[in-house]
Amino acid sequence: MKKTILFIALLTVAYSVFAQTDSLMPYPIDTVKHTAVYRYQVEKSIGLYRISKNFGVTQEEIIKWNPQLNERGLHVDEIILIPVRVSEGAASKPVESATQKPTLPLATMTRDKQQISNDIQLKAETQHAVAMPLHSDKSDTLDLVFMLPLQANAVKRDPNMDRFYDFYAGSLLAIRKVQSPNLHIRVHTYDIGKTEIGIQEILAKPALKQADMIIGPVYNPQIALVAEFAKENKIMTLLPFSSSVPDLESNPYLIQFNSTSDLEATQMANYLSGASHHVNCILIDAKDEDIPTSVKQLRNAIINQGIPYTTTSIHAIMRDSLSGILNEGAENVFIFNTERYTNLQTVMPHLLKTIGRYNVTLLSRYSWQKEKILLPQVYGSIFHTDSTSAAISYQSDFDLYFGHIPASDQPRYDMLGYDLTHHVLDILHRMTQASTEEEKTEIIESTYHGLQSDIQFRRQNENGGYLNHKIKIVSTSKQ
Repeated sequence: MKKTILFIALLTVAYSVFAQTDSLMPYPIDTVKHTAVYRYQVEKSIGLYRISKNFGVTQEEIIKWNPQLNERGLHVDEIILIPVRVSEGAASKPVESATQKPTLPLATMTRDKQQISNDIQLKAETQHAVAMPLHSDKSDTLDLVFMLPLQANAVKRDPNMDRFYDFYAGSLLAIRKVQSPNLHIRVHTYDIGKTEIGIQEILAKPALKQADMIIGPVYNPQIALVAEFAKENKIMTLLPFSSSVPDLESNPYLIQFNSTSDLEATQMANYLSGASHHVNCILIDAKDEDIPTSVKQLRNAIINQGIPYTTTSIHAIMRDSLSGILNEGAENVFIFNTERYTNLQTVMPHLLKTIGRYNVTLLSRYSWQKEKILLPQVYGSIFHTDSTSAAISYQSDFDLYFGHIPASDQPRYDMLGYDLTHHVLDILHRMTQASTEEEKTEIIESTYHGLQSDIQFRRQNENGGYLNHKIKIVSTSKQ
């Protein structure tokens, strides 16, 4: 049986607890204006009267929380707020967040995350803010703000959210690793869900203007609001999951970890042009509007760099008519017009027939590595597999504090959280010693060698933010 290892093993956590309800409805619970509310998705063929009876509240209370219903009524699939009821003697009332926050662990970090909030709903003043104060002297304290969709209070959690829990767990291990008598870290965590609802309320909190770094959020509507706040208040903001941040070119306080498709295209073209052997790129015909942007960018980079290429079609491959296109003295790199491996499954047997006579390589993608691809491949990735003693030690620490071995799925989101948090904390600490903007930029652009990712943020332009330029080109080719 897995032992229960709690966040308190890492840091002291303060939180506020809901009063015990007779029975919670199976819908996500949130805190809005200091009151616990369900986020209910309106079902087909159900009216306001039936909803009020199901949740034990009046129709007037529902309309008070959702004033738009007064004007246009219910819409199927829209999300409405319904106050959570709690029994108190013979009466009942909406649950309010407690103002006193007794010390108790935030949550267990077992893989069975469905059990996180079955009996106790973990809440704080707004949006599940969990403050972990370690020191009161701002001069040697770093304030770190996490904005992640953890769904800690959902009765039925979305399993896709597990990656954010894993990321957060790795981040907490990094914090424990970095903190010292001379460096104290104060963590503020906001479980913000998937929409922008409540983001403005969080950003209005005075404490956020004192933050040294914001990590998150995940989804674009949230990112837009936080990016504006970061620029206005000059707070560095790390975006770990988005690969498309519109304000990156104009907001000097944004840091994007995921590489962009144009950067990947440039680096792949550089790799192909610098190969020690002859390369023959084979582009697959398609209508321009049917080709994904990332593939177009790679094609343009190949042409612009003068890399030898030829063009063929899916029909030619299916007819096994490639003899006039393949080059016996070169590595023939097939570049298909798709980002999905499932679109290639019918042509793969025909490519496999060329092995033996020709040197054939598939221009692949990191996400395709879960498939059983028998061809040699080349692809770009911001992740790498590390089997060093440091990674082994990390896994032991993870098991010690969370009571289970981390998920083995690639990429490892716990390692991503560890690498990024460890790196930005080092950056922040070193920046306190910098006296000029040039020195700060140099510190941010320093290279970090992590457990799963090597990271180097580079400023996009004089007025823009930073983008990770460390893309590893992986080749399984025999050449």
